[in-house]
Amino acid sequence: FLSMDGRYLFACLSAVLSALAGVYTEFLLKKNNDTLYWQNMQLYGFGTLFNAARLTYDDIQNPNGGFWLFDLTAGYNYITWLIVINFSFSGLFISWIQKYANTIVKVYATSSAMMVTAFLSIFFFDLEPTLQLFLGIAIVCISILLYFMPGDLPTSTSLAAATSSSNKLSALNDDDEELGHTKAR
Repeated sequence: FLSMDGRYLFACLSAVLSALAGVYTEFLLKKNNDTLYWQNMQLYGFGTLFNAARLTYDDIQNPNGGFWLFDLTAGYNYITWLIVINFSFSGLFISWIQKYANTIVKVYATSSAMMVTAFLSIFFFDLEPTLQLFLGIAIVCISILLYFMPGDLPTSTSLAAATSSSNKLSALNDDDEELGHTKAR
């Protein structure tokens, strides 16, 4: 099958392609002032067309199965419809984040949701926590804390900055005096 090196290579390739796709999608959403709903229609419209083309191709290859459009919701129950509605709103929420925030915030929202899901699975589904789970939760929490922590705020003006500002001010005053501008002292 694949050696471990090949698996790591494909995992890295998947991460790079996912990151590039997220940044490019954010670029497309932010580059113009179209409404978010119109941009979603364009984005999901192309996805719908390509999926419909693939389903039609599969129906042509296997004509005994029936046309996909008539069997589109065959076997759906209320749980399936709830999942479809959930993913629809998730897609809208993610596009809102990418248009008005950035991809990093989207990644942190996804990581936080996975962390909460894993934490709740411990209590509701008797998931046995592993060291990897706790390390992952700790890394996500520390990363979120560091990302959203405000930067170092200056507590006082440093001597170098004050000296630099006063030197610039005196140089401007000297230039004014050389040009013949005088100030009342």
